Amino acid sequence: MSQPDLYTHDEPGAPTLNSTLGSLCEVLDTVLVNGFNVRACSITVASGVATVVASSHGYQPHRVIGIQGAAVSALNGRKVVTIVDSNTFTFDATGVPDGAVGGSTTCRRPGLGWAIKFSATNRRIYERPGAATTTMLLYVDENGRSNTSNNAVVRGLETATSIDAHGKAFPSTDRYAFCGAWSSTARVWSVVGDDSVFYMHTADYTRAEYGSYGGPRGMWMFGDMRPALSYDTHHCIVSAHVAPGAIGYGPSITNSVTITSSSGTHSNLSTNVCRAHSQIGDSVGAHVVTPYAALNDSGVPSLPLPADFNTSDIAISAPGSAVVRTLVSDVPSVIRGRLPGLATVLTSTVSSTGANLFDGETATLMTPNGALVLIRMHYTAVVAYSLSPYGWE
Repeated sequence: MSQPDLYTHDEPGAPTLNSTLGSLCEVLDTVLVNGFNVRACSITVASGVATVVASSHGYQPHRVIGIQGAAVSALNGRKVVTIVDSNTFTFDATGVPDGAVGGSTTCRRPGLGWAIKFSATNRRIYERPGAATTTMLLYVDENGRSNTSNNAVVRGLETATSIDAHGKAFPSTDRYAFCGAWSSTARVWSVVGDDSVFYMHTADYTRAEYGSYGGPRGMWMFGDMRPALSYDTHHCIVSAHVAPGAIGYGPSITNSVTITSSSGTHSNLSTNVCRAHSQIGDSVGAHVVTPYAALNDSGVPSLPLPADFNTSDIAISAPGSAVVRTLVSDVPSVIRGRLPGLATVLTSTVSSTGANLFDGETATLMTPNGALVLIRMHYTAVVAYSLSPYGWE
């Protein structure tokens, strides 16, 4: 797995998400595949530390930087760096000889290691070439966005031979990724993930539009869980809004203890696993279970229905994890695995972080186990994702 990374709307060179058709695809192309903010740079190695000089680089702490073109191959690739100042950063170069490094070297904010398998106007099919991932694909179609339902269609695919020729989809009906309020104004967005899974958060309104109170924000995700069953080759999940009109109020793995629609039936669950644990049949609905009570859209602590959550679930779910259950006749059954990266849900932005975060905005902090990225959800609910391989795995 690649080093997990965080991308935000306010980074230099980051793409804009707004009412323009194709802007979601542009964001995904950039953060999943292409990267951005490319700079010419020079590298000098001393005592196992590489010092990189890139004028006015704009890179932020706790993010990954990609190096290309260095004459010493060990210095190329994705690097976890320490930002020294606006022109300089460093990273570990143990074993590399001291001295200036030749080559036509550039640095950039790299993508997560995904690829575009097929492309058309405002549509994409993304794949993950990593050997450790499942072969499932992500389909995104923005052409249905409108001023009454500003959502893009997203679905998982088992196979595809062209942008229009697909194998089995999961789920069997469309799900919707929230793209922000219908406005040309840039939306607040963030993506956190690795080469196997990502979570995307989008705020309806900017701080100036809505003030410090905060408005609804959308969250969706696609990718592999960490499977609990050794033979489970279909442990890929898509979680996105069930209805295109539910702007700002759809699935949120991190501020709902379980993921269900209002009806609670299989076909309307917003979180879907590619296939059942038997590896046959169609996709199945899933509940995400954590040991944390969360806040609902009104800021009131809430617990899911008893059929979805019980004391045995709490015992199975280790602190800081999210355990995914599939459903059989709306009764929890097999534990399928754990969602990577999810550290915890904090209940107060002030007491927990001292940060004044608007919905969708982020902050990072250091812990003994590495960096955490904090993303404001609804009202005072904050989700924390680990940016260290230790916590991510």
